[in-house]
Amino acid sequence: MDEKKPVDIPPPPRAVPDEVRQQLKRSVLVPRLFGAIWLSVGLVMLVIFLLVSHPLVDERIRRDHKRAVGIVSRVERVGERNPYRVEYTFTADDGAQYPGRSFTGKRPALKPNDEVTVQYVPGRPQWSRIEGMHYGVLPPTLHLLPLFFIISGGLIWFTGVAKLGRLRRLYAHGVVTTGTVVGEKWHKLVRLNTGFRSPSRFLYELRYRFTDAFGRERDAGHRTYAVADSLHFAAGDTITVLFDRANPARSMAADMLNIESAAASHR
Repeated sequence: MDEKKPVDIPPPPRAVPDEVRQQLKRSVLVPRLFGAIWLSVGLVMLVIFLLVSHPLVDERIRRDHKRAVGIVSRVERVGERNPYRVEYTFTADDGAQYPGRSFTGKRPALKPNDEVTVQYVPGRPQWSRIEGMHYGVLPPTLHLLPLFFIISGGLIWFTGVAKLGRLRRLYAHGVVTTGTVVGEKWHKLVRLNTGFRSPSRFLYELRYRFTDAFGRERDAGHRTYAVADSLHFAAGDTITVLFDRANPARSMAADMLNIESAAASHR
């Protein structure tokens, strides 16, 4: 077997070269990219929902309202999947008559000239709705959907950023030891396109075994995105491993990073 020579790496603390930074960024690109996309989608959805609907008005009416008798003037539905729109007029406590409209997802059993109970905000009668319906086109509970995208996307993005920070600290301060390759795998179905002219990168996983500072043998893995077949290790190959002394479960295979030139600059 043609055994690979382990990477020579200087003792800590080490500077993180630009090439290594880029490779570490690629290794956690998916959660950062996926989280950023979900976060962006959630923000766009929230802006659109706020423009076409008025959840704060519905909440204001729910918290503080008076009741009046209204007369239905029109019941219509624009489009098959849109909510029903009910227009009406009512007389507020100031004696003036005000127009209003409410929305509901179910077909209302109403027709023109029917009487309905109207809820309106004292001092702002233009904010009103038929009891049991909502003021905005969208029900207030639907605004939880963009919030779900924003929160989950933010958490996923933060997880990727935090992992990137741990990898950088691991490279800069990790304990150097040798490990033995257990196996490798190319996940050809997991593809990452970084540009129109750049070749596609696939998920590569290297499994290895090493002994930590406490003499315990550990099995670990290192994943990264690389050009197809650009990395290859055979079972039994000796590699350089960096691990966290405080948490040896965190480790990386230095041989998967282009750090030979960085190591030479430390000599």
